[in-house]
Parts: sequence; structure tokens; C-alpha cells
Amino acid sequence: MKSVNKLLVRYGSRVELVHNGITEKTKAIIEPLYYNRNSFYNTSRFPAGECGDGRYMMICSPSVELPSGHCAVKDGEDVYLVRSHGRFKAADKEMYVWAVLTACTVTAEDDYD
Repeated sequence: MKSVNKLLVRYGSRVELVHNGITEKTKAIIEPLYYNRNSFYNTSRFPAGECGDGRYMMICSPSVELPSGHCAVKDGEDVYLVRSHGRFKAADKEMYVWAVLTACTVTAEDDYD
């Protein structure tokens, strides 16, 4: 767990978790979700190492509580919605929290013309 926290402190970006108007700030790593991680997300096949479907993997500290239901993750200008999440444990110790995210896009009013 200490090594995961060291990675998050050094390489993680500051994100905000928003749920029911409550904002929690933490550090996390967000990256595109690749096919070879199908234990988190199982859909159509992509060649190994290729990403698709606009889904992302977030890794954060085990102290973070991701609520069930609607939860948004803000990373600077980018906003994501949590689709599924869980905790990775090894030897009965929580190592990190993972979440599958989808990009949240806002359609401008001009896009409808």
C-alpha cells in the first residue's frame, strides 16, 4: 500500500470526486482503459494495447470512499462519470481503489442547429 501511495503522490493528478453536492479532493491516476485489463471491463475485443469506447481507468488511495450511484470525477477541465468501481486487496490489505470511468461531454447549444 505504501508503494501505491508513493506513486499517487508523485505521479497522480489532483481530482475532485463529486457526489450529491459533496466534493472530496484526492490524487489519482487516470488512463485509457486497455483491452488487456478485461478483468475491469469486458466488452468487444480490441487488439492488445489498443483502447476503445472512450473508457478510462482511475486508480486512487484505498482511503477514498467511492459511493454507489451517480458520482463524477473532475480532473482539471475533464469530467468523467464512474461506471463501476471496487477495491483491490492483497493478503487482506486494501491496496487501492479502482474505477471505470466514461468521459462526460457537454453538448453546446450550437451543436443542435
